[in-house]
Amino acid sequence: MPETFTELYAYAEANGYEVSEQPRFCYIDGIWNKESVNEWLTEIPFY
Repeated sequence: MPETFTELYAYAEANGYEVSEQPRFCYIDGIWNKESVNEWLTEIPFY
């Protein structure tokens, strides 16, 4: 996920957002309900 964080922070900076807290992870789909890793989904909200 390091590449994801790099992109998210770059987006925030480029669009005038200020990240005030550590990001959280919301696991939507994973090993418990999807057979393929390609179908896993994680949301990373920034505050």
